[in-house]
Amino acid sequence: MVVKKFYEKYAELFKYYDYSFERYKIPFSVALVKFDDNVAIDIISFEALKRHSDKCLKLNEKSYFFIFLATDIKKSYQALLNLEKKLIRKYNLYQLEHIFCSAVVSKKYDRSAREMIRICIELINECTVQQNIITEDDF
Repeated sequence: MVVKKFYEKYAELFKYYDYSFERYKIPFSVALVKFDDNVAIDIISFEALKRHSDKCLKLNEKSYFFIFLATDIKKSYQALLNLEKKLIRKYNLYQLEHIFCSAVVSKKYDRSAREMIRICIELINECTVQQNIITEDDF
């Protein structure tokens, strides 16, 4: 149900990314980032932390989807590591042991954006405290 509502809310954007992949072979990845309860999300400006070509979409109060344009799974993983580093540095979160857990899925020919969202949600539910970033390879 969550997948359906979220996809319908941003359907045009996801259709654009799917079309760009099918027509021009521009890859993209979707990452679900679930923040720890100790992180004050309301003070964070995600626009300043991400690339201009990437998108940040709010799922709920503690979870956000990031769409990384022109990335594969390795580059998306690196983008999430950079996001964590920027968060720690900019918002002085050095004292926190755990900032977020995330799940990353890359576009493949047999996978739609809706399927990518579903996989991310399943992966994030399996993520443990020791895991910071879980990828589709862990699925």
